[in-house]
Amino acid sequence: MESAYSAKDLQALDLPVLPSALRSIVRKADRENWAFYWESVRGGSRKMYRAYMLPDYVQEAILKKEEIDSLFPVATTGNLPALKDITLNPRQRSKANLKASLVRLYMEAMTAAAWGEKEQARETFMLGYNSGAAYPELYRELGVLTDGQAGQKKGETLSYYRSGGNYPGDCAPAQGQGPAQE
Repeated sequence: MESAYSAKDLQALDLPVLPSALRSIVRKADRENWAFYWESVRGGSRKMYRAYMLPDYVQEAILKKEEIDSLFPVATTGNLPALKDITLNPRQRSKANLKASLVRLYMEAMTAAAWGEKEQARETFMLGYNSGAAYPELYRELGVLTDGQAGQKKGETLSYYRSGGNYPGDCAPAQGQGPAQE
């Protein structure tokens, strides 16, 4: 899924939930008050619709069209239910879509960072998001983002382990373990 789509991009996807005519897509977006920003292009500007701000039914249609679901393996071991057994109500589905958008934005930021600058890019992303300045719509819905892992005590972060903590490599501690207490 792209980070933003123009009406022409949405038309090219040929989604069954959207009209086929470009002008009709624009009218539908205006009628339903889709959030947008203006992007400068040669000869003027165009409306761009952020993917995570599109209505849920459009996001789902895009994911289905691009077959993103096939990229993630379904857990079949342990106590985790198979993906097909999970049913989400509309609020849960909306929150899951927002979280997926945040992960995608994070991965784009990490991919764009030069070699050796990933840690700085991660810190910049976290600071921008947690301040509410970078993605205010996501921040308003999802709240504060931490880089803590399961089993870490309050205040511990991956940075602790990467900067010479008690655990080798980039591995987080097992459940119940943490850095030595003073």
